[in-house]
Amino acid sequence: MHAEEAYLFRHALLREAAYELQPPSLRARLHATVVEIIEQELSSPPDLSAIVADETQPIDHWAEELLLHCRVAEQNGLTALAERRMFYAGRAARQCLKEHRLAQAEAYALDVAQGHGEPAIRCTALLLASDAAGFLGDWNRATRYAEDGTAIARSPEVQFLSSKALLQLAWCRLAIGEVSIAEQLFQRGLAAARAAKQAREVMAALNGLASLFRQTSRAAEAEAAATEALKLARARGEAVDEAGVLVGLASIHQDFGSPSEALPLCEAALAVFRQRNMARELSLTLSNLANIKKQLGHRTEAENHLRESISIARAIGDRRSEAVSLSNLANLLRDVGQLDKAMEAFSRAIAMHTELNNPHSCAIATFNLALAHEQAGDPNHAAALMQKAGETFAALGNPRLARIADGQLGLIRLAAESAPAAARVRQAAQALRDTGAEKDSADLLEELGRRLNASQPVNQADGQHLS
Repeated sequence: MHAEEAYLFRHALLREAAYELQPPSLRARLHATVVEIIEQELSSPPDLSAIVADETQPIDHWAEELLLHCRVAEQNGLTALAERRMFYAGRAARQCLKEHRLAQAEAYALDVAQGHGEPAIRCTALLLASDAAGFLGDWNRATRYAEDGTAIARSPEVQFLSSKALLQLAWCRLAIGEVSIAEQLFQRGLAAARAAKQAREVMAALNGLASLFRQTSRAAEAEAAATEALKLARARGEAVDEAGVLVGLASIHQDFGSPSEALPLCEAALAVFRQRNMARELSLTLSNLANIKKQLGHRTEAENHLRESISIARAIGDRRSEAVSLSNLANLLRDVGQLDKAMEAFSRAIAMHTELNNPHSCAIATFNLALAHEQAGDPNHAAALMQKAGETFAALGNPRLARIADGQLGLIRLAAESAPAAARVRQAAQALRDTGAEKDSADLLEELGRRLNASQPVNQADGQHLS
């Protein structure tokens, strides 16, 4: 509610002067009256127990304004609205998260986490703050909140939140590339959700595991987990949950060589997110769809999808999604030979990921920037960047990507020192094969054979990029 609609003054300054003349006790009562009037206008009174519930509440649209009135009333000595102040902080956090006002969502959630007496409320608020921080791209902060929430969820009276807390922490670990830790957390979250018969958390755990298996080249496990998650989503009748699973399943088909099967899945999910006006999900799905279209040879459509994705992410302040789509656009530009534009876009994405303290995504962009420098005829710079990317992957506990980077480093050095470089590529390919990453191993060896037998210069080669 805007001030001009709330008070009968002809000018805001006149209103302000009249307000300042009131004693604190009257100011407090004025703000309490505003809260009462707005609440009475609703079809039903606010449910104060739903402080951080997922479900939208009728009062949510007014939550921030009501929170302000409650705070000012308390500051002027009226303590009777303390419970309502906490309630409206929780509802404001939910509303801001929905509207992608992420910094505000995080702040309101932390108000609840630090000020509420009930462990379940504190835990849920911390997980909400973790969501907001993760969307902002600060995975260190997101992880810290998730760890605090998980610690609270160990208490017997809050064990029903254990699966949700473990899964939030798992996603945080996966986002920064700590794959083995993330897998353990996903498995623990899945076991807790199955034991508690929490269908939505079971579905979320399976979806998380499918994403992790995809990233570690475990195709059969990824598809099995995603398929089970899809059955659960359809059984629950939740279109948004189903769309989220479809995006993951599409990525699995794309990564393992079936882009034509991936396309209708991704398009179906995109239609749901457009219909529901879910901006962040729409941005990410457009980026995924662009990768599929590029793989199918539809480069113009892919570029249009990526530019729309970047525009949406920028509009809602989702800098992590913007950086990911910017990297994907850079890969597309590299593929069509626009190397200067590609390298500039990669560098911008790396700067954003560095600022957001997201080393995993930063390493992926660095990996791809190295390939662009190789293609531009600068193998020394390319080798330094690829080595840096590989070291980051290894430090983050992602041996698969570390080995791929090591193999690519060998390919980059192949022109100058063919025998040792070829041996390095074969060694990396064998290490990938030994850990079940057969496709990654085959890709490296195929590229090695092509370069050894090609008559064209090495610096004209395409290299295997990461997305």
